[in-house]
Amino acid sequence: MLQHQKQMRVREAEERQALLSRKFTTNEDTSIFLDPELQHHDKLGEANRHVDEMIGAGVSILQGIRDQGSVLKGARKRVQDLANTLGLSNTVMRMIERRSTQDKYILFAGMVIVLLCLYFALRYL
Repeated sequence: MLQHQKQMRVREAEERQALLSRKFTTNEDTSIFLDPELQHHDKLGEANRHVDEMIGAGVSILQGIRDQGSVLKGARKRVQDLANTLGLSNTVMRMIERRSTQDKYILFAGMVIVLLCLYFALRYL
């Protein structure tokens, strides 16, 4: 029994020494095939880049819409100012037409009065 234990210790020591002195080499038992996982990782990275690109495109589109909104607000204000100016112009034009009509009546009345004065002056003088 003592002999058997001694042989076991010697054999374990030899096996230990053989394991420690042996260089590591890959074989079917210890190699792990990682190509599918690597491809999966690459595809996930590519998808992440595409999502980042889409977010960037969305941000630029949103900024463009904001810029267009501010341009449209400015254009709306200018159109309102123009409409107010045209409204004022229309009011002024109506006043001018009314004044022109009044002036025409005054002119005709003055012409009639002058003709009557000349008629009476020639008739009675």
